[in-house]
Amino acid sequence: MDIVYLFRGGSTSELLFSLKSVHQFVTGFDSIFVVGTVVNIPFVKNIVKEYNTGNRYLNVYSKLEDVCNNEDISNDFLLMNDDFIFTKSIDLLKYKTKYLSDLTYNSNDNRSTLFGNTIGYLTENNLTTHNFDVHAPMIFNKNNFLRMPCSKDSYMYSFRSLYGNIYFDNDKMEEITEDFVCHSPSMLNDKINSEDEIVGTTDLLLFKHRAEVENLLNKLFTPKIYISLTSTPARQNYIQDFILILKKQTFPFEKIILNIPTVYKNSDEIFSVPDAVLNDEAVYINFIDEDLGPISKIAPVSNLDFIKGNDYILSVDDDIDYPANMLVEFVKDAFTGKDRCISGKTIGVVDGKVIYDGYGNNKYIEGFSGVLYKKYFLEKIYTFIFKFKENEDCYRSDDITLSEFLRNNNVAIEKIRSMSYNAQKFASEGRILNYGTEEDALHADDIGKRYSNAIEYLKTLN
Repeated sequence: MDIVYLFRGGSTSELLFSLKSVHQFVTGFDSIFVVGTVVNIPFVKNIVKEYNTGNRYLNVYSKLEDVCNNEDISNDFLLMNDDFIFTKSIDLLKYKTKYLSDLTYNSNDNRSTLFGNTIGYLTENNLTTHNFDVHAPMIFNKNNFLRMPCSKDSYMYSFRSLYGNIYFDNDKMEEITEDFVCHSPSMLNDKINSEDEIVGTTDLLLFKHRAEVENLLNKLFTPKIYISLTSTPARQNYIQDFILILKKQTFPFEKIILNIPTVYKNSDEIFSVPDAVLNDEAVYINFIDEDLGPISKIAPVSNLDFIKGNDYILSVDDDIDYPANMLVEFVKDAFTGKDRCISGKTIGVVDGKVIYDGYGNNKYIEGFSGVLYKKYFLEKIYTFIFKFKENEDCYRSDDITLSEFLRNNNVAIEKIRSMSYNAQKFASEGRILNYGTEEDALHADDIGKRYSNAIEYLKTLN
C-alpha cells in the first residue's frame, strides 16, 4: 500500500517530521508520493499537480481525482496530511481509519456547507452519518473514490465523510472519542507519552511554539548509530583484531553488525567466527542466506527490525585501520543538515598539488573511507540488487552500484573533507592493513575497467 501526501508548498518542516515518523514507526507501505509542489526528499516520489481554482476544496478534490487516476499509485492508499506524526509502531495493513460517531452541522464551522450537504445525502439514502473528518490518516480505494455518488459536484461535500459512510465496513474503521488535533505544546507532550498512535500539529502551533515542539519531536526521533561490515573466509583470522579497531571509536554506538553469508558465491568455504567475536556484546552476527559480494557490508541491515528507519549505519571495509575519530566526524556532519548519504573521500596529490578531489566528486560514494546511511535509504535495496546480481562487474563494484541505487531513490551524496584521505600517504601510513593488498582485495583487479563496465550496464537498467 502506498502513502500519499497532498502538499501545497511552503515550509517542509512539518512534512519532514511526518516522514521521519513514517520511517520510524510504520510498516507495510510501499512507496511515498507527494502530490503538489516538488520536494527534494529521499525516497519520495513527486507528482506535480498545481491547482488554483479559488476553491480550496475543489483543489483538494481535483488532486485526489488525479491520484486515483494515476497507475503508479496502489489501488488502496493511505492519505496523509503533512502534519500527521506517528508515535507508535503501526502495521499499515492492519490500520483502521478513525471516525467520530456523528457528523453534525455547525454554522460556525467553515465547512458547514460541506457537512450540511453530506448529512443530507447520507440521510436521504439511509446511510450512517459518522464523522470521518477527524485529524488522522485515512485509507482510500481508487476505484471507490472515482465512483462516489454525485461525483461531478463531490467537492461540494465532505469527501472523507461521504466516502467513509458509503464504503467502510466495521472491520476497516475504528471509533475514537476525540479529534487528533493538538492545540498546545503541553498537549503534544501528553500525547507523545500516552498510548495514542498519532499526533497532529498545526501550522499555528508550529509557528508559535516551534522551538518547544521541535525539541519534543527531535527527542522522539533521536537516532541510534550502528557500524556494519562483511568479510570473507580468507580473512576470518583477522576479524577479531579488526573489531578491536572499530571499538576504539570515540563516539558511542549501539552495535557492530557483522554480515556473514552462510554460503559464499565463489567458494564452498565457511566463515568460522572466532569465539571472542561471537561472545562480544558489542557485535551482532547477522548470518545471511545469500552472498551479495561487497554490498553485503550494508544491504542486509535493511532486514534488521531492531534498527529503526531513522537510525544511522556506517558501512566500513574490513581491511582499513580507521582513525578513532572517524565516527565523530561523520555524525557531526550528519546532524547539521538534511537527510543525505555521507561518504569520506580520497585526495590525489602529486608533487604537493591536488590532482583529483574524490573520484566523481559527489557522484559516487567511496566505501573504503566509510559511508553513513540512514536505514530507510536501504528499504528497496534488494529489488535493485536483483536487477544486476548476475553481472560480475556490478557485483564487485559496490561503490558504483550503491551510488546508482541512491540516485534512483532521490538520496543525495555528500563527501566530507574532514574524512579525506591523501591517496599517496594512505598505504605508507599503514591505513591499509596487510591483508588488504592480497589477492581477494577488490582493488586487486582492473578497477577502472570494472567500474566503467558497471556504469554502462547500470545505464541499461534505467
